[in-house]
Amino acid sequence: MVGQHSNGGQFQWSAAIVSARETIATLAASIDAVIRASSGTRTQIDVIVNGNHRLAKEAAEHAHSLAGMNPPIDLRIWAITTGDKANALNQYIHEIYSGSEIAFFVDGYAQVAPDAFRLMAAGLAERPDALAISGIPTVGRTARTQAQRMIRGGGGHGTLNALRGSVCLQLREINFRLPLGLYRVDGLLFAVLAFNLDPACNSWDLSRLLVDPSVTWSFRPLTLWRLSDLQSYAKRLLRQAQGLLENQAFRQHLAIERKPVAALPRSAAELINSWLAASPARALSTLLRQPLSLFAARRLRQPQDWADADLSPEMIASVSLGDDRRPEV
Repeated sequence: MVGQHSNGGQFQWSAAIVSARETIATLAASIDAVIRASSGTRTQIDVIVNGNHRLAKEAAEHAHSLAGMNPPIDLRIWAITTGDKANALNQYIHEIYSGSEIAFFVDGYAQVAPDAFRLMAAGLAERPDALAISGIPTVGRTARTQAQRMIRGGGGHGTLNALRGSVCLQLREINFRLPLGLYRVDGLLFAVLAFNLDPACNSWDLSRLLVDPSVTWSFRPLTLWRLSDLQSYAKRLLRQAQGLLENQAFRQHLAIERKPVAALPRSAAELINSWLAASPARALSTLLRQPLSLFAARRLRQPQDWADADLSPEMIASVSLGDDRRPEV
């Protein structure tokens, strides 16, 4: 049900923290950092845990421990059955987002800087033509390269960004949904915004996506001497290979065919397989240039059941910080 958790637009800001595989210590640090960044502003914070009900329960316990600490903030914890970021963002836009002037998006492993939200809000206020704003990375092996590319050419970063509330409502109104199983989730969303939500009527314009070099976050980067980190890195390489295919498929749908953004296929597999069939020469060139993408293409041909993605999110905790009332569960 669209907008079933509406609060009547009583919040100035909204913040969505999307998490799946983090430890509770990491996610709790992210929640605490978002609370600090929201301090003094009426904010609805939604922690969306996808595919990890145990972590959602642990996040609910952490939320209860914060009750009475810092008005005027409401904190809600959500559990989503399907472990997929695209689905989590779809659920947020269509079922969880309650209305606000600005909606901030934070990955569950990141601790945003205390002034991040205020700087981003100021940036959007100064540029009424912009639809979104992102911070830049300062931690990690490729952080400097990414930051320089964003500062020079514009764009967005999925770890910390913000959309105008009006944009969130437009995405809901046109029934835009990110394809399930996508790797470059944020890349596709930013591409849609660069076309002003309508490729048929608008040209590509990255000035719609602001980048503020003073806005950043911290996190613990992967280290190759940890077995778990090494496994995560290997999985990331395969997902990045899929991302190369996704980029080509995005370009075909949005920039070449100028199709409506709401007409994207339900899944990344459908999107990529359609592009592979429609553009065999370009597809072959991409596959030969990056051999790992062959494995990605083969994996995408295996059927996947996305039925659980239709299940509504479950709110397992709601806490009003600074309120003496008992938290709702």
